[in-house]
Amino acid sequence: MGLIQFFAGPPVLPADAHVTVRTSTLRIPVAGGRTVTADWYFPDTDEPPTRLIYLQHGFGAVGSMYSHTAAALAERTHSVVVAPTITSNFLASDGAWLAGAPMQQAVADLFAGNRDALTASASAAAGHDVVLPTRCALVGHSAGGSLVMGAAAEMTENGALADLTGIVLLDSVDMNGTVPHALSTLTGANYRPVMD
Repeated sequence: MGLIQFFAGPPVLPADAHVTVRTSTLRIPVAGGRTVTADWYFPDTDEPPTRLIYLQHGFGAVGSMYSHTAAALAERTHSVVVAPTITSNFLASDGAWLAGAPMQQAVADLFAGNRDALTASASAAAGHDVVLPTRCALVGHSAGGSLVMGAAAEMTENGALADLTGIVLLDSVDMNGTVPHALSTLTGANYRPVMD
C-alpha cells in the first residue's frame, strides 16, 4: 500500500473546488487497532456541514485517488467527507483488510457511540476541534462497496443505524456474499436506501 500511495501522491483538488482537504491518521478498531491514513474534505462555507460521508476506495487503490470524487461529494452535498486508505492485502492478519469481515465490523464501530476515533482524526486534520455531523452516509467503489455494505449491516447491531441515511455503490463488487446479506438485513425497520 505504501508503494501505491507513493505513486498516487497526496489528494489533489479540482481547480474550482470550494473544499479544503487535509490528511491525518485514523485509528480503526480491528485486530488490536490499525492506524491508517485518512483524507478529510471540508466544505469551504460558514454554515456547518449537514452530514458525514465515509468514502471507501476499491481493491488496490488508496484514498487520495478519489480526491475529485470526494471533493464533489463534499461540495455538492455540504458534507464532511473522509476517505481512509485500508490495505488490500488479503493475507493481512485477523481479517484486517478491505474485504475482511472484521474490517466491516470495525468500520461500523467507527460510527457507534461518540465516534471518538473519527472526531480525533477530523480534528487532527483540521488543526482544531471539529464537531462532526450526526447524520452519515457510506459510499464505496468496487470492493469498497462490499466493505460499506457489510459495515451498514453491522450498524444494525451496534446502534449506529439510526444515523445512517443511505449507501451509495460505485461499480461495486460483492466479496464473500456481503452485498446480498446486507440487502436482506437493511429491510423492514432497518431499511436504508442503497443506490448503485
